[in-house]
Amino acid sequence: MILILAGCSGGIQNAKTLPEKKPENPDLPPRVQIDRRAYEHFVNGTIFESMGDYYQAGREYARALDIVPESDIIRYSYANVLKGLKDYRGAISNARQIDPRSADSWMLLADSYRALGKFDSSLTAYVEAVKLDSLLVNAYYFIGAFYQQMNRIDSAMWAYRHVAELTDSYQAYLQLANLQLQAGEINLARDNYHRAIELDSTANNVRSYLGLSAIYEEAGDREKGKYYLELAAERKPDDPLILNRLLNFYQDDREYAEALDIARQLWEIGPADYGLARRIGVIYFNLDSLNQADSVFNDLIDRGDSHIINHYYAGQTAFQLEDLERAKSHFAHLTVVADSVVDGWMNLGMIYHKQDSLLTEAAIYQKALNYLTSTEDSLIVLFSLGAALERLEDFDQAVAVFEDVLEIKPDHAPSLNYLGYMLADKGVELDRAQDLIEKALKSSPDNGAFLDSYGWVLYKKGKYKEALDYLLRAYEAIDKDPIILEHIGDAYQALGDNTRAREFWQKALEKEPENIEIREKLAQ
Repeated sequence: MILILAGCSGGIQNAKTLPEKKPENPDLPPRVQIDRRAYEHFVNGTIFESMGDYYQAGREYARALDIVPESDIIRYSYANVLKGLKDYRGAISNARQIDPRSADSWMLLADSYRALGKFDSSLTAYVEAVKLDSLLVNAYYFIGAFYQQMNRIDSAMWAYRHVAELTDSYQAYLQLANLQLQAGEINLARDNYHRAIELDSTANNVRSYLGLSAIYEEAGDREKGKYYLELAAERKPDDPLILNRLLNFYQDDREYAEALDIARQLWEIGPADYGLARRIGVIYFNLDSLNQADSVFNDLIDRGDSHIINHYYAGQTAFQLEDLERAKSHFAHLTVVADSVVDGWMNLGMIYHKQDSLLTEAAIYQKALNYLTSTEDSLIVLFSLGAALERLEDFDQAVAVFEDVLEIKPDHAPSLNYLGYMLADKGVELDRAQDLIEKALKSSPDNGAFLDSYGWVLYKKGKYKEALDYLLRAYEAIDKDPIILEHIGDAYQALGDNTRAREFWQKALEKEPENIEIREKLAQ
């Protein structure tokens, strides 16, 4: 304005006398001459592009580019529109002609390569883009995804760390934590899951809760593992995967009331699931709701669910409800449909034992040995067979069976104790009996039954004071066993303390009123 005014008035008086001043700002760069026609086509292209008409925009950009082919701005705009028209090869061809120092052109190339499924070329372009501009969040995100697919975990973590730093979003921290967990960087993963929850504690971020639950469970902190799983279930109460995992926690921790609530929630989500129905039945059984459990398992059997669990628990509930014949039927079924599984045989034998059918019990165990394939299962049955034969007063056969067990597993503590006690009670091979029971005690020094056996072999050897010490220790461990009480009474009598002897015999008789031998001792 001053210059214009000066020109109009013929100049300011005495202007020549004013000293020249250097400009305060540097000289402007020379003005770029813009072709008017190219400019008009370019502007038209931007208008069409803003309206979403990529086809017309592309035509206008192409016309502008024909006039000014060296313009990177016009070529980029043209390439970007071609990408919008899904002409990815055309977009790539034009983007390659742009100054390689342009991060935007590398992003355009990367996106176009990715759309064509050329992932290696896409990854290279994204990496070049972030070299020029370290703030390109989307580039880091795609780099991370590509490296993750290639199982290059360290490189993927590098990319997602940049995403997290640039965005501070829960998704970035969640993804980073998932990768760190996979890489075994547990503490870092835990911290990033916590950070993700700080940023978003809603159902959107439930995977962070699940990640923390897994970390704490693996570290042995089941309470925290369960806590974060419960938080996940609160946020997604209809997610069957979360509920099933929480149900496993409650069942493993024997929190059966809580387990039943979760199982009912699952039932509402997906009824008619036999597997879930079986779990509900097991929970009822563990809650001692025997009638409900019995109803569930028998209903499943009636509906045609042939899973052996149904017959096992139907047999168990019938046994506890004292319906022995029905229990026997279920366990006999198990020995047919699952003859290599020890549970059916053992429970069937237990019922015959309950019915005082000792010969049949022993026969069941002998038959089972023909079907079992596991050594451990065979040892369980052999031990029970030896005990059954001992109750049948077949001493020699019982000893032979226990010897078989110890030949297979010399440190089998229950058999060491049982055989030692049998020998001591019969008054034979007392030194060997003592040695056997000592070996059993090494594996379980506070076992009340083992302590009683050792006290009894000492009693049989005439070492009454030592015997009483062990028998009293057995009484501390098992104070309601009539055999231990009777043995203590016998030891006191041998030591001349008839008052204490009668005291313990009386306690034994209260536990076993039909025991004739104890009555005879008290009558002396």
